[in-house]
Amino acid sequence: MISLVKLLLVCLVFLGYSCSEDIQTNNGDFILARVYNKSLYVKDLEGMFPPGTSAYDSALITNAYTQRWVREAVLLYEAENNLSKDLNIDRLVRDYRSSLVRNNYEQVLLEQLMETQISKAELTDFYDKNKIQYQLDNPIVKAYVVVVPKIISVRDSLKYLWENATDVNLTRLKSICEEYELAHVLDAGKWNEWEKLAIYLPRNIDFEAFSRKGKDFSIQDGEFDIWIKILDSKKPQEIPPIEYVEEQLKRMLLLSRKTRLLEEKKEDMFDIAKRKGQIEIFYLK
Repeated sequence: MISLVKLLLVCLVFLGYSCSEDIQTNNGDFILARVYNKSLYVKDLEGMFPPGTSAYDSALITNAYTQRWVREAVLLYEAENNLSKDLNIDRLVRDYRSSLVRNNYEQVLLEQLMETQISKAELTDFYDKNKIQYQLDNPIVKAYVVVVPKIISVRDSLKYLWENATDVNLTRLKSICEEYELAHVLDAGKWNEWEKLAIYLPRNIDFEAFSRKGKDFSIQDGEFDIWIKILDSKKPQEIPPIEYVEEQLKRMLLLSRKTRLLEEKKEDMFDIAKRKGQIEIFYLK
């Protein structure tokens, strides 16, 4: 506390305070501000200054905190004097405390008891029962796209790999695209929102035109050729494949599992307390 007082004394000088008896209490502490019947003391700033903080920076911190405290204290005074007298602050505090305790204990229970692994079978079953809820608002596409300059030294290599798209060749094709910084979409099995794929295409190509082009085609766009392989596509209002909504399904499954677990634990705790004779319910007649 001595070091803090010394530091704050320097701060008071920076802030233009005078160390008079008016701001010093009987126990040697100093008052930084007073609002109605509340006071802010030097001791209230304990722990606010990181090691090595200069006197100047300490003064800035002190001033900022004091200014904020004064405004909060004024607001609190007005609130206490203008809120309805029927407001039960003690009850609000009890309810808030109960909520914090309950929420923290529920989190402890979940960490101790809840299984977070989801099997493929469970995921598929949940998808089959709920897939209607995941109807698409926008089209999605599974496709390969490569934007190739018409003049590039590795064009022939790219063309060969593209036309012979085995897993090995696609890996090599992706590597060359990254090396030459060519725009590309070559993640096998990944569904993309149409808008994210359309950025690689001419503006006059919309989803309907894209879908009519066929499975494997190219588009000329100025100095570039755009090579496209359509693997699959889904229109708005269609049901998306399970892999497209997998993360959403997992979140919903875990939420359902969490709710069920907490309800079961509440019932178990109720039954135990009841058997111990710790529950009494009094009905008014």
